[in-house]
Amino acid sequence: MVSRILLGLSMLAQLGLIAADSSVTWLTPQRAAVVKLLTPGYPLKEEGSDPDVVYPAAVVLKFELSADNKTLLLEDTPFLPLQNYYIPPRLWATQVPAGMHVDGIRAIAEDNNDKRVIRKGRLELDYDRLVEGDPTGGPPYYNHQPTLRFRIMGLGAEGEDKSLDATEQEIIQVTMRDQNEEGWSNEAARSYLITSVDVLPAEEVYSKLSTELGDHMGPEADQEKECTKTNWKCPDEGVYEAGSPYRTPYRFIWRRRFDQYGRIGSLRHDFVQQWDLSKQKVYEDPLNSALVALGVLLATILAIVSGVKSRAARAAKAKAAAEKAAKPPKKPKAPKVEGEASEESESEDEDAAWLGEMAKEAGEVPMTVDEASHLIDLMSDEEGDLDSSAAIPEKKSKKNKNKRVAFKADADE
Repeated sequence: MVSRILLGLSMLAQLGLIAADSSVTWLTPQRAAVVKLLTPGYPLKEEGSDPDVVYPAAVVLKFELSADNKTLLLEDTPFLPLQNYYIPPRLWATQVPAGMHVDGIRAIAEDNNDKRVIRKGRLELDYDRLVEGDPTGGPPYYNHQPTLRFRIMGLGAEGEDKSLDATEQEIIQVTMRDQNEEGWSNEAARSYLITSVDVLPAEEVYSKLSTELGDHMGPEADQEKECTKTNWKCPDEGVYEAGSPYRTPYRFIWRRRFDQYGRIGSLRHDFVQQWDLSKQKVYEDPLNSALVALGVLLATILAIVSGVKSRAARAAKAKAAAEKAAKPPKKPKAPKVEGEASEESESEDEDAAWLGEMAKEAGEVPMTVDEASHLIDLMSDEEGDLDSSAAIPEKKSKKNKNKRVAFKADADE
């Protein structure tokens, strides 16, 4: 029954009653459009159908602006600009008969569950993403009319990998305009409108680009090349016009070349993968999690101390000079009264308060006086090691009080 429906749609298309060519349908003017793009060399497959009869197929792709008008979405995925330039998004599209009517295309784009609309499943895409005037692509930041050129190079489902006929491929060209043209193109105030969406022959588009931009690479730049750990990201060529190789390292997105860590085989891919695996192993163990958190805290505080020590040194010297000038002659020390705070204890509290204040001023780590005191205990350890007993003290240690003062003096210098 389905085969007969498809054959009927194909005949109607040939009679001109249903458009069989790629087409654009606007959902919301200047905000959203849906494109039916033919997939030459990848026809519909029907069980029990005549193998000699070919049913042309297409895919439906929806282009839409985000709610804040700052990002172009393709199939609800941020696509211009990208969220992560090193890990291109994986894309899927709905397969439909090539002669599907505009009402059916609109129903699919709007996620309408009308049973009369023929859907043939979802296909994953290999694609060519070429952008001219990326708003976040680097200086100069006055790219207020970005243009996306999108081409499907291959597709498949359930492990199938099919490349399309390059001579018959088409390009979807989406042009946008920033309504806030007075500022930089990467500003948060940018607000886009979609000015045009066109489906054009790939050969025509690449020929025009080569004429306008000189040595810009066309589809022939997509060559299989070995990617090894001697290269950080294994970037593609012909990503941007000559002289503007900013941000986007990849243009030709083949599924077999990328995974959730980026370009397979590159040094960056290996680094990100190993880092992710290491984090998983560390945080699966509660004890390791505590040690990692402590390490992060120590590294942050040491960085704070290093960053402010020059300022603290100047303040300490000025304070010492003022105190020396105003200091009265020394008097014999009175016997220590039981319960009275010693100078040593006062010095300890001053050290802790000083370190806590430095952390607060830097805006990095909120720290109480007690936490700062514990931290000074750690950094004043005699052996210089942060063993488990020192890292997690059962109670506030009263040892090495003089070394707390020495630590502060070293930091002041």
